Amino acid sequence: MLLHDSVYPAATSTPTDLAHVILTRFNLRMFREQGGIDDVAGLQQWVDRRLPVFADVCLPSVVGQVSRPHRWLIGVDGLHPEMVEPLAELCAPYPWVVLVEQREDDTFREPYRRAMSRDDVPTATHVLTTRLDCDDALALDYVRTADAYAAAVLAADAAPDDFWMSFPVGAQLAKGRFRLYVHTTNHFLTRVVVAGDHVSRDATALAEAHSKVFRLGQPVFLPMTSTPMWLQNVHDHNVLNKVRGSFALGPPPRLAEHFGIRLRGG
Repeated sequence: MLLHDSVYPAATSTPTDLAHVILTRFNLRMFREQGGIDDVAGLQQWVDRRLPVFADVCLPSVVGQVSRPHRWLIGVDGLHPEMVEPLAELCAPYPWVVLVEQREDDTFREPYRRAMSRDDVPTATHVLTTRLDCDDALALDYVRTADAYAAAVLAADAAPDDFWMSFPVGAQLAKGRFRLYVHTTNHFLTRVVVAGDHVSRDATALAEAHSKVFRLGQPVFLPMTSTPMWLQNVHDHNVLNKVRGSFALGPPPRLAEHFGIRLRGG
């Protein structure tokens, strides 16, 4: 298995047992500030716009993973539970998908820490957390590939007990077209820590800004893949994302299948 510093034997036998948790922010209160939302009606409008995108792009890419994650925690504003009832209905068929509520005095990371502290993973030696925005998607083999790379790193001598993985090869989707997007500091980060540290130290993929990951003093692995591992969805209600991919990818139906999504009108 090729990593950025060496070739690791993918079949190495190791006692490593991994638990993979995906962390997604839905309508947490931080989005009010980013979107300039100052009333309940504006927040409801934001939810109404984002829910179809989540249903078409984000949800199928996770529930269709060839290796299911241990848990998918979706952060929501607990002060307005009625707004996310449709979201809860979408996720209801998957008991491993859990909505976690941000209370009045919570930071945006507290709902995840609280949920993970109650989640018993007795056999896990390490916990992986992956950051996924609610309007983006993962390749259907993301969890399987991330777990395999993590296990390869942990099988090496003097393996780090806290490290990051950033898959550089990804894609963008804009107006039904896919583009190659190679980005080393992308926001689809996975962090690997010793089990327990993800709670006691709040050591998760959401704990640090993705743009600063190479300045944290922790190892960052850049696994090179032959297919895009993540999909940034550029749509009319993005706050920051812009079309940056240079090379077209196709055919679109095959790329959509790669991420488990269905293009509208297709």
